[in-house]
Amino acid sequence: MDVSDIFKSKNAVGGKIAKKNGFLGDDNYGADSEINDNLRQMISGKRLTVIFLVAIIFVALIFIRAFWLQIVNGKYYKDIAEGNRVRILTTKANRGVIYDRNGHVLVDNIASFALTVIPVDLPRPGEQREQIIAWLAKATKKTPDEIKSAIDNADSFSYEPITLAENIDYETALSFELETAGMNGVSVRVKPLRNYIAADKNNTWSHVLGYLGKITSDEKEEYLQAGYSQEDLVGKDGVEKFYENVLKGKDGREKIEVDALGNKKEIISIDPAQPGSSLVLTIDSGLQQAAADALARGLKRNSKQKGSVIVMDPNNGEILAFVSMPSFNSNDFSRGLSREKFDALLNDPSQPMFNRAISGQYPSGSTIKPVIALAGLEEKVITQATQLLSVGGIYVDKWFFPDWKSGGHGLTDVKKALSQSVNTFFYVVGGGYKDISGLGLERINHYFKIFNLGSVLGVDLPNEAEGFIPTAEWKKTSKQEQWYIGDTYHLSIGQGDILVTVLQATSWMNFFANQGIIYQPRIVKQLLNQSGEVLAEKEAKIIRQDIADQENIETVRQGLLQTVSSGSAVYLSSLAKPAAGKTGTAQLSKDKSPHAWFSGFLPYKNPEITVTVLIEEGGEGSVVAVPVAREIFNWWLLNR
Repeated sequence: MDVSDIFKSKNAVGGKIAKKNGFLGDDNYGADSEINDNLRQMISGKRLTVIFLVAIIFVALIFIRAFWLQIVNGKYYKDIAEGNRVRILTTKANRGVIYDRNGHVLVDNIASFALTVIPVDLPRPGEQREQIIAWLAKATKKTPDEIKSAIDNADSFSYEPITLAENIDYETALSFELETAGMNGVSVRVKPLRNYIAADKNNTWSHVLGYLGKITSDEKEEYLQAGYSQEDLVGKDGVEKFYENVLKGKDGREKIEVDALGNKKEIISIDPAQPGSSLVLTIDSGLQQAAADALARGLKRNSKQKGSVIVMDPNNGEILAFVSMPSFNSNDFSRGLSREKFDALLNDPSQPMFNRAISGQYPSGSTIKPVIALAGLEEKVITQATQLLSVGGIYVDKWFFPDWKSGGHGLTDVKKALSQSVNTFFYVVGGGYKDISGLGLERINHYFKIFNLGSVLGVDLPNEAEGFIPTAEWKKTSKQEQWYIGDTYHLSIGQGDILVTVLQATSWMNFFANQGIIYQPRIVKQLLNQSGEVLAEKEAKIIRQDIADQENIETVRQGLLQTVSSGSAVYLSSLAKPAAGKTGTAQLSKDKSPHAWFSGFLPYKNPEITVTVLIEEGGEGSVVAVPVAREIFNWWLLNR
């Protein structure tokens, strides 16, 4: 290639370049135009690819979102949408009715009105919502902040109504119904109200029946898991609490269609509520009132406030009357008790909420002596012929253990010891003296445990106390003292650290009445369905029997009979039929009067009832408790 050729070649290249930059002539334009078209095609193809990829990604995102909404969270959003159109309303089941043993209605249900709101149906925050809250505050006599707090504390997605006011009278409810006609989320509802028909001036039944109350924060999880709602009332004491699962029933469901304002348009389906089962108690309402009246008079005579009476059938363990004073009105709780009144009840020094019949624990006093006498006979520490000389007390070294009677009772056998409540006789039987070894602490406590002291009897009521049996180990641990013979002496007459319940005292007296059987106490006789048909019959349950020789039991029974015929309960000797029993005077301290006890049964042959009376700090059992028992025995003889 020569120089000119080289030059031409450069010119050719340069021409293309020059043309591209607009400096060449028309002769080379055609070639450049072809290059530009190729470039445009290449750029257009890239744009289309990008647009296509973007479109695919966009469609994929839509598909993924649709999949997430419809498949993954489909049920959630469907429920929300459905909830805006379809509601499930709860229809509260009536609690079971409670009857006495003769079919008298003690507790039933009546209709009441409540002002409620469904928070999710209220208008959004704004002027209209504030107007509704202001009206609610005025209607319920609460502050707007209290109304807002109740609404804010509710589940924002729940359609369950919140009760702001309840137990509204009919005229007020009708007025509220008219005034709330245009208020979204506000309504007047009918709710069942527990009605304690048996409530009276003495509140005789309160510790038997109990009362209903709201679910507390501590109870919330347990009850919600069991299918309750936060608005439900539950048993708080008495049979209402013990038989909560039986009385509650099953709430119904009503599926309805609503409009955009939450107003009912159409009923779609109904699952009716099923009322709870009813209870028939073992209590005789006539005897219950008689026992309450007798105790009230006894308290008034002696200027006392606190006491208890239990009447039982010794042949099967059925509780026929059950009174604890002072008491409270169950209807106060059912119809709405203010915080101030509730606090006043809790802080009342006389403790009206305290069930003295089964939760109170007291030194038994001499009412325990029949058990000690039986133990002494069974263990052959004494026989029915054994006589000990009572001279007013016994000395152990420098310590003197007195009898209640100065100078003593003279020669005393076990029957006389029971009838005249001779302390020195039981000191010797329990702890021994001179050539009589005595039972000793271990054997005494063995018999106490046989009679269920120190443990519950299993009555179908809440909060039964166990009582307390002292031991040498307990005293060493708690008081840093050894067990002395004096402790055994005191234990043998029901003094010192022993504690029993009124129910336990009734139970061991039942044993002597029926000649050898310890029954489990019970207060419910039958369970009924809503048609009144018997669902279950509660049978008598024997805790223990065949624990003592019949001759020894009869020896103790004869001592209890002498207690009435010529002993410390002679005030009962004029009854139309012979009774038997034991008085007790349980010392507390030098600064307080002793508790007054009596426990006995009637008639002596083929007993029908056992009566136990306790008057706290009442004084002498023979003077204070026996007259109360006499009134109850007399009523039974005249009316049953």
